[in-house]
Amino acid sequence: MGWTFYNSSGQLLKSSPGAVTAINNATANELVTIGATTTELCAEAALTFTGTILTVGAAQCSKLIVENNASCYNATLDLKIEASGCGEAVVVFTQGSANGDANNHGYRMGYKGDQPGFRLYTTDADGSSNAGDVLRVVDGTNDVAFVGGVGVGASTAPTAGIDLNNGTLLNVGAAGNDWTANTLSHSSAVASGEKIFYVQNTSADAVSESVIRATVACSANGRVDAIFMAQVSGVQTWTVGVDQSNSDAFMIGQTTPGSNDALRITPATPPVISFNASQGSDFDYVCANCGKHGLEPFECCGVVEWHDDVLALRKATVDLATMTNPYEPGQSLNVAHLVKLGIMNYDSDESPDDLANRITPWLGINISNAQMFTWAGMWQTRELVDGNHACHESRIKELEAKLGGCSG
Repeated sequence: MGWTFYNSSGQLLKSSPGAVTAINNATANELVTIGATTTELCAEAALTFTGTILTVGAAQCSKLIVENNASCYNATLDLKIEASGCGEAVVVFTQGSANGDANNHGYRMGYKGDQPGFRLYTTDADGSSNAGDVLRVVDGTNDVAFVGGVGVGASTAPTAGIDLNNGTLLNVGAAGNDWTANTLSHSSAVASGEKIFYVQNTSADAVSESVIRATVACSANGRVDAIFMAQVSGVQTWTVGVDQSNSDAFMIGQTTPGSNDALRITPATPPVISFNASQGSDFDYVCANCGKHGLEPFECCGVVEWHDDVLALRKATVDLATMTNPYEPGQSLNVAHLVKLGIMNYDSDESPDDLANRITPWLGINISNAQMFTWAGMWQTRELVDGNHACHESRIKELEAKLGGCSG
C-alpha cells in the first residue's frame, strides 16, 4: 500500500510508488472519493466536513441513504445526547432562514433534554413568527398531546379542537361507540353498572342552563317530529316529544307518535291537556268475573249485573284513606275491583301476583277510564234523582187528589 502527502492546497508533496498522484478540484473541508484511476482522488464539492458538521448539498436534489441489504439487520441513524443533558437530539427541516417569516419556515423533530420527551416543533406557531410545539410525548408515557387544532382528512386544520372533515369517530372507549353523520352511538356492556350521558352546567349564575334540544324543520310532510325514545329492546318502546303532524302537540305514547298516544298537550294559550279516551266506555253493567263493562246487558264469563258506580268508588276511596297498605294487590277488595274495571292499576294492567318484581308498591289512576267512570256514576245519580222526583210528583198528585187539591 502506498503513501502520499499533500499540502493544504492539495498539491502533491511526496508519495511512495503506487500511491495516489492527484486530488482533483480540492478545496478546504471537502471529503474525497476514488477518482477515475486508482492513483487519483476527487474532492466532492457537495460533501464537506468541518469536524462537527457534515454537509450534503448541491444545486440539485440531495439524498442521504442509510441502507442495509442483509436480512434481519437494522439500518439505523442514531442521534445522541448525554444522559440528563439539556441539549437536543433532533432532525431539522428548514426553508430559507427558518425564522418563521413568509417562505422561511422551519420544523424540528426529536428529543428535547430540557423538557424530557419527544417534540415536533415549529418556528411559526401562530402566524407571527413565534415558535412553539406542535405535539409532545412526555417521557415515560405513550400519550400524545396536540398543542394546536387537528384536522383529519384535509389539508387544513382548526386553530383548536379536532375537525373530522365529514369523517366519523369510531370505537370511543369501547367498540360500537361511534359518532357518524347521523348517529351518536354509546353502546357497550356495563355489568351491574350504568351507562350515563351527562349535560352538566356547573355555574350558579343567573340564566345558567343545561339543555338537550331536539329540533326538526317545520314541514307539512308526515313524521317530521322531534322526539325522545325509551326502549326495552324487542319488548316495549315509549316516545316523548312534539308530533308535528298533530298540530305540533306534545305527546307521550308508544312507538310512532300519533299512533297510540297516552297524553297530548296542544300548543294553545294556555295549553290544553288531554288523555286517550279510547279505553273508556259506560259502566252501567259489569261482569263480576273479568270486569268487562258496557251500557247495556251482555253475555260474558261471569254474572253481568247493573253496577253502582258511585258506591264502588266510595268503598275504594274509604279503603285508600283508612288502610295501611291498600296499594298491595289483594289487600283491598274494593280497590282490586276498580283495578279489574280498569279505573285504577297496580304496577301493570295485568295486576301481577309476583311481588318480587315490584321494587316499590304502586297504585295509579287511569285518568281516561276514571273520567268515564265518574260520568257514568253522575248519570246513574241523575237517573236515580229523576226517578225519585217522578215518584214524588206522582205521590204528591195522588195526595192532592185525595185531599181535594191544594189550598192556598
